[in-house]
Amino acid sequence: SPPVMIQDKVYVYYMGSNGPHTEFRETAFGRAYFEKDRFACLTPKVAQKTAEVMTSPFAFYGNRLEILADHAHDLRAALFSHYRALEPIDGFGFADSIVEQTADGYWRITFPREYTSLAGSKVCISLQTKTASLYALRGDLVLHCSRL
Repeated sequence: SPPVMIQDKVYVYYMGSNGPHTEFRETAFGRAYFEKDRFACLTPKVAQKTAEVMTSPFAFYGNRLEILADHAHDLRAALFSHYRALEPIDGFGFADSIVEQTADGYWRITFPREYTSLAGSKVCISLQTKTASLYALRGDLVLHCSRL
């Protein structure tokens, strides 16, 4: 069965059994669920060591950037002109990022400069954390296919 959305949960129905397909077996019908946008997450591999993840390029068309995360009190963000850039874009460094929790579990990421000041540019988003579980990204942005 394909996944079924009911309110903010995604339900998956499945069958399980305890024997081979060609002989008698006891079977059961099961249902599992996860919250919308929480199927998988990225977490730091080593506890209390800063982990960093860099996205593929995006282009901003507005000023909203949010990430769905748990335990993200130490989350920092920066914007880079491309995947292999050594320095963040001026005004969009890790020390410039302001990360605030919203009511729905997302964390709003802002900077002193507005994202619209980057209009026409592709940027990669870098996230650093020691504790957060990162699930999803949303905002006024469009994904570009290549990291080049």
